[in-house]
Amino acid sequence: MTNIERVGEAFDTAQKILESPIDFNVNEEYILDKSKLTFLKNTDELADRWRKKIKYEILLLKSGDANNDPVERVKRRYASQRRFVQQDTNDDVLEYFLTSIGRTFDTQVARYMSPTANRVMQDAMARNFVGIGVLYLCLLEISFTFHL
Repeated sequence: MTNIERVGEAFDTAQKILESPIDFNVNEEYILDKSKLTFLKNTDELADRWRKKIKYEILLLKSGDANNDPVERVKRRYASQRRFVQQDTNDDVLEYFLTSIGRTFDTQVARYMSPTANRVMQDAMARNFVGIGVLYLCLLEISFTFHL
C-alpha cells in the first residue's frame, strides 16, 4: 500500500467519524503524549483512536469560537490536508523520508532537497533583491510568506 493510499484510508475514516454524531457526554481519555501510546492491534482500535482525536479537536474548537461550526472546520481541515497529500510527487515523499531519517540521527542535519525543490531554491537565490523583499507563494490556497 502506498503512502497516498494509507493517508486516503485515514481521511476516509475521519470523514466517516465526522459524519456520525459525536457523543460529548461520555467521559473518555485522549492521550496527548505520543510516547505513552501503545501499538494498535487491529483496525477497530485505529478507528477508536481516530474518533478520540477528532473529538478532542472539535472540543478545542468549541472552546474558542462560538460563531463557527467546529465539525465543519475540522471537515475542511482534513479535506485540505487530503488535497495537499494527493499532490505530493514521488520526489516529495522521498524528500520527507530521507529528511526524517537524517534528523533521526542528527537533528542539525539540513533537509534533503529533491531535484525540483533544489531547482526552486536555486531560482529564488539567483534573484537580486534590494532592501526588504517579501515573496508570496500560493500553494493549495495556503499563503506562505518568506521574508528575504
